[in-house]
Amino acid sequence: MYQISEKGICTKGLLKAGGIGGCVIALLSAMTTLIIPVFVMSYVYGSIIWTLRSNHFKLSKEIPKCVRDIFTTMIIVSVAYVICWTPNTILYLYHRLITRLDWTYPFHRFALILAASNVCVNPLIYILKFKNFQRGLKELVKKSPRLHT
Repeated sequence: MYQISEKGICTKGLLKAGGIGGCVIALLSAMTTLIIPVFVMSYVYGSIIWTLRSNHFKLSKEIPKCVRDIFTTMIIVSVAYVICWTPNTILYLYHRLITRLDWTYPFHRFALILAASNVCVNPLIYILKFKNFQRGLKELVKKSPRLHT
């Protein structure tokens, strides 16, 4: 990577913690991995709930169970995303803005594994929350080719 020295000269090397380049990278990283996705999820999920409540259930004062289940699932998915990505994002911000970190420490590895595990979390949430998802998964497993040994 390239950086601009204090004399205004572009040099090749690592971006220093606390430098302008490190700050920009850290903030862009935090925006794209945590802040923007949380705002998008909030907006989209809020729009879905608003639409379900206003269009389909105007006559009913009580929110149907299916809408409550969808709302609960969306909240769980959002919270899981925040839990999985926040530690890594905070560590990366600290790494770029304050001081270089040694990424071999167990907590740093845990934060990276937690962030990567978010890919697996949503299907597990759906399996636990929705019977249709469970049935579809069972059908998929039944139809999958078997290995003969």
